Amino acid sequence: MRITELSGHPVLDIDTAKEIATTKAVIIDAEAGRVSAFHVDGDAPVLSFDEVESVGADRITVRGAQLHEPRSPAEQRAVQEGLDPIGSKVLTEQGVEWGTVDDVEIDPADGRIVSLHVGGHDVPGGRLRGVGTYALVVGVDAPSEGGSGRSRSEAPADERTRDELYEEARRRDISGRSKMSKAELAEALRS
Repeated sequence: MRITELSGHPVLDIDTAKEIATTKAVIIDAEAGRVSAFHVDGDAPVLSFDEVESVGADRITVRGAQLHEPRSPAEQRAVQEGLDPIGSKVLTEQGVEWGTVDDVEIDPADGRIVSLHVGGHDVPGGRLRGVGTYALVVGVDAPSEGGSGRSRSEAPADERTRDELYEEARRRDISGRSKMSKAELAEALRS
């Protein structure tokens, strides 16, 4: 399930048959690689994912769940700063910008992050390293084009940015790389 499908979802307490909140965004625990909570509009701003009975196409259901004030630093940042991964920059651990988050695929049963959709590429959720106000940080060599399993360094040069080609040239210690154009970097990497 994609998290863009969850924005604005009603939260239904199935014990009382009442809507208790509406989702605003997901709160991601990067270390655990999962959605830890939902930022909601309700009596309190946070609903822990562990309180969720089911994540459905039309609503999220709970049984007697308690909305609460932010407890963890991630919850505090998400609520105070309105963090939402959608539209956030994505950077590699080396500082190379890959684009922005178009969507995040989660497993609705446990909140595990399956993948990040970034500019037409799928990045496995297991590569997520950090979530902050400036960007999401991912491990390098994330798969490209539709989650094909091919790493970015294996993608054809025309599918990679100049920064990505430069990073590979740096790893290979190609001299003169800082003055090369994207086409020149691609050619040097083919040699």
